[in-house]
Amino acid sequence: MGISLGGGIGVETGGGDRRGLAAAATLAQALAQAEGFTLAFAFTPDAARMIEQGTWALPLVAACRAEAALLSRPLDPDTIKALPLAELDAEWAAANEAIWPLSALRKKAVAKRLDPAGNANPETDLPRLRQLQAMLVDIDGLPQVQALPGWRGLATDLERLDRKLKAAGALRSAVGGAAQSPDQLIALRGTLKRLCTDASDLLAPDGAIGLAIQRYLDRHAAFVDAKDAFERIAGTPEPIDGADLLADCQAMAAAMAARATQLNAWTAWQRVRRSAVEQGLDALVEAVETGTVPPGGAVDAFDVAYARWWAEGAIDAEPLVRDFNITEHLDAIDRFRALDHEFAELTQLAIRARIASGIPAKESKNQPVGFSTLAHQLKLQKRHKPVRQLVGEMGPALTTLTPCLLMSPLSVAQYLPPEMPAFDLVIFDEASQITPWDAVGAIARGTQVVVAGDPKQMPPTSFFDRGAGAEEDDSEVEADHESILEECLGARLPQRRLTWHYRSRHESLIAFSNHRYYDGDLITFPAPVTRDTMVTLRQVPGAWSRGKNRNNQVEAEAVVTEVVRRLLDPAFVDEKGDRLTLAVITLNSEQQKLIEDLLDRARRRYPELEPYFAEDAPEPVVVKNLETVQGDERDVILLGIAYGPETPNAPTMAMNFGPLNREGGWRRLNVAVTRARREMVVFTSFPPDLIDLNRTSSSALRDLRHFLEYAERGTRALGEASAGSAGGSNACFEQAVARGLRDRGWTVVPEVGVSRFRIDLGVVHPDRPDDYLIGVECDGASYHGAATARDRDKVREAVLKSLGWTLTRVWATEWWIDPQGALDRLDFTIKETLDRARARADALAAPVAGPTPDVALDLQLDDADAAVDADAPAEPGENEESLGGDYRLADFGGMTAISPDRFQDDDYAAVLKEMVLHVVAAEAPIRDSLLVERIARAHGFKRSGRQIRERIMTVVRSVAHVEAEHTGASFVWPDAMAVAAWERARYPNSSADVRSIEDIALPELSAAIRGCMDAADPLTDAARRFGVKRLAGGGKTRLAMAKPVTGHFRD
Repeated sequence: MGISLGGGIGVETGGGDRRGLAAAATLAQALAQAEGFTLAFAFTPDAARMIEQGTWALPLVAACRAEAALLSRPLDPDTIKALPLAELDAEWAAANEAIWPLSALRKKAVAKRLDPAGNANPETDLPRLRQLQAMLVDIDGLPQVQALPGWRGLATDLERLDRKLKAAGALRSAVGGAAQSPDQLIALRGTLKRLCTDASDLLAPDGAIGLAIQRYLDRHAAFVDAKDAFERIAGTPEPIDGADLLADCQAMAAAMAARATQLNAWTAWQRVRRSAVEQGLDALVEAVETGTVPPGGAVDAFDVAYARWWAEGAIDAEPLVRDFNITEHLDAIDRFRALDHEFAELTQLAIRARIASGIPAKESKNQPVGFSTLAHQLKLQKRHKPVRQLVGEMGPALTTLTPCLLMSPLSVAQYLPPEMPAFDLVIFDEASQITPWDAVGAIARGTQVVVAGDPKQMPPTSFFDRGAGAEEDDSEVEADHESILEECLGARLPQRRLTWHYRSRHESLIAFSNHRYYDGDLITFPAPVTRDTMVTLRQVPGAWSRGKNRNNQVEAEAVVTEVVRRLLDPAFVDEKGDRLTLAVITLNSEQQKLIEDLLDRARRRYPELEPYFAEDAPEPVVVKNLETVQGDERDVILLGIAYGPETPNAPTMAMNFGPLNREGGWRRLNVAVTRARREMVVFTSFPPDLIDLNRTSSSALRDLRHFLEYAERGTRALGEASAGSAGGSNACFEQAVARGLRDRGWTVVPEVGVSRFRIDLGVVHPDRPDDYLIGVECDGASYHGAATARDRDKVREAVLKSLGWTLTRVWATEWWIDPQGALDRLDFTIKETLDRARARADALAAPVAGPTPDVALDLQLDDADAAVDADAPAEPGENEESLGGDYRLADFGGMTAISPDRFQDDDYAAVLKEMVLHVVAAEAPIRDSLLVERIARAHGFKRSGRQIRERIMTVVRSVAHVEAEHTGASFVWPDAMAVAAWERARYPNSSADVRSIEDIALPELSAAIRGCMDAADPLTDAARRFGVKRLAGGGKTRLAMAKPVTGHFRD
């Protein structure tokens, strides 16, 4: 679109944008300057040269005029150009050198040559004439000047010519700027040439064209001023422009008029925009305006961009980060762990070697007195010296032989003579239960002391040291004593807190105490399960019995029923297949005694429970009260409150909870609720809110109510959450990793855990939603916050792996450099872990267990013994050889080729065949499941799942005969003929060889019964010969099935 100057002058310029309007205004101004001049030459081909030479000539003419005016006599230009100045200069020089009066005559002659009248002054005129002559030559060297209209040499009107030249130059420049194409340039020059020649009079200020030009200039100036003012007020970063600027501005003005209320916000944005652009944020401004950055996201976008810019520079400046390589870093961590482990083992060997080096050899003849005294005592059969005397006589030899002694404070006082040299270090464990008067003697035996204990657990007490006839008012018992630990704390001895908690394999087991008593400072480790709590509340319709009983019968029965149910449940095992351990805790000794009595009755009914109560078991089932439970721990804890309403479901109850009511009772509660490693079940006869805090000031009862609420409702009952990951959170990094994993299809839970330490990301097992497949740790503040490299890269991971976690790590530097590659590696690791988990589950899968036994016990205590109807092996006597039978379990001790890693290999069938034949030779007929279990255990497998069973039974069928009974049980025989020919019973050689009745083939049972025909009860007598002490219903039924084979029985 072109711009017309109006007035019917037919002048139209190029584009309608800001440049086009300015070019039109420039052209209009040039036309206005052309008024009064004939500028036809401006459109000739030589115009540019003429204007250029004319511009050069103007100062030359002015200079000539100035110099000519200084001559002593005026001379015209032609005369000046014709003067022989070189000759005159020579004559003048000769006249100056001549002597007077010759010099005067000669000077007069030179003057006459300049002026016939002789009035010239050669001395001043000659230098000026030389300059004038040179300038005139220069002017004559500008041929285009001669063609300029109005040029008359030195007589030219310089001011008018100057304006004419400027007008011509401006017009030519304006024409060039206004035209946008060669055709438009030619047309515009033709129009302007006619205006400047034929219609030049119209260019006068009062002429038609002059008036039109002035109107255009005025309006253009007004438009430019208005636009500049708008841009200044609006804060536009650049001038407003467009192909049709006038139309655009009109549309803009109309739009602004229609949205006048939004102008304030718009101008504010323009100010901010201009400031941002001035600060170099052009890209951010453009992203905001185009919508790439959402509203409100500018600060975050800037922070990210700035952080990325800074990080790239920081990474480049730090060689350790710049050169980070995941493979090298992981290798360094592995080497560190190996070296740390090796160093620990070498340290142990070094300590043993150092101690051993001080012990003389047995064959040495010059042994120190102490060693010889001990050697002599070891040879004696009787009349040994008292320990205290022996220790005194041994002297330093005792600590040389045993530099570390494990003793109670009482043993220290009893066995160590006071003159014995002091120990370098005395360590008290569980110091909260040691009184100062018991500890002071041991402290005096050392030069340094370490007192270890928990002031928030049990103090020294004699709460249960009352007689049978004591009053039941718990408030009158002896108060707690101060401990050596409290004395040391009161003395402000240097102390160090140990905050890592290892016992609980699920954080919920320690979460209450951590929150209530330890201010959340304990660092606990989450379990690899998605279940949020392993503490549950079980309310039973029991009642508290006051008086001499002081127990809760219904609650005790519920506790014992739960104990029996769990111990009889085949699924009561850990992830390795080992049986779990269990303990019962009560608040008072009477309830403890009741539960022990009920358990004794249950053990008589279910003899298979006996191994769990054996004293030689690593952790037998125990029943403890509050005062005796400290130091004990089990996988599962059943906590019986016992105290409660005196009638079932009563709306109120007494606020008497025995030892909890006393000062410091909260310590006992803290001990009771922190004994479990895997699970805790709390039994009560009342809801938590029945503990009325308005009726008691006991802090322990307050805590008991809150603990029961916690057991009932889980972690949400704690009232406040933990502060989060130890060392802080690296949320942006973790969120980016979590998003990437979710995009790959994994279910991801962030911040797994409830204490200060948390697993950054937990990936849920796709096959088992209750378990985590793998934990992903990000090297954020938690990782770098560890005190030592050992804590960071070894100990913490070892603790988590011991809880069952599989861990992997993603490094921030790796993610920064190659996020996609890091995500690919992480995804591959998780998939690989899933494949291994599935393969392991298939290989070690346990047979499908039957339903959990429905335990329904008649536990009411009376004076009569319960009927004995349990089927269990007899208790071994002092001599296991006493059974004297010929049946022994197969012993694989001589087989060296057993290899769990090769179990599924094809070439391992020969080894399995040898093992099967070995078992068949020693134990056949043997139940197939028992044979599979024998071989599985020989390989170290805790379970014999489907794949293991199929592998073994395939070999069994190739070398032996499998006979299925009508009962559904299958037994392995050497061959088919042996089934019909079997006529003997094999009795156990020792208690370790005892079989259950269900694991003995019917022909063998028949042979045993035939040998007991003279007994009053052949079935019971046969069972006892097999080592079964008590015969339960299942055993009786199986023995009865063998009756038809035996002929007749005596009733």
